[in-house]
Amino acid sequence: MTWRERRQLRRSLEHRVLAGERMDDIVDQADIDGLLAPDLRTFVDEQQWTFAKAMRDWPHEYIVRERVDERLFECLVVHIRSHGYEGRFYEKAITYYEEAGLVYWTMGAPLDETVIVNRCRSEDTYERRLAEGTLP
Repeated sequence: MTWRERRQLRRSLEHRVLAGERMDDIVDQADIDGLLAPDLRTFVDEQQWTFAKAMRDWPHEYIVRERVDERLFECLVVHIRSHGYEGRFYEKAITYYEEAGLVYWTMGAPLDETVIVNRCRSEDTYERRLAEGTLP
C-alpha cells in the first residue's frame, strides 16, 4: 500500500468516527475473513512499538493508549477480542489474535480500562514455546 493510499484510509476512518459511526460497525464492516481492516493495518504498521525490557525472557512489544490515537486503539482492541482465539500464558487465559506472523493481545480488562496492546512474533508465544520445549 502506498503512502497516499494509507493517508486516504486514515482520513476515511477519522471522518467515519467523527461523523459518529460506532467503532464496532467500522470494524465489522471491514473485517472480511477476520483480517485487520486496512485502516487498522495502517494504524498498527505506523505505531512506534516499545520493546518490553522488563520481560526479556518473553520478547514482545507494546503500545500505550495515551500515546496513540485512542479511537483506533479501541478499534484494535475490539478486533483482537472479536476475531481472536483463547490461548494460555501459563495458567492465565488470554484472547490472542494472529496475523502476518505477529500475535496481538491485551490483558483482558474492560475496553475502557485497557491501556496496553501487546504483540510478539508467533514463534515467541507461550503455546509455541511450550510445544517446542523452549520455555524459559
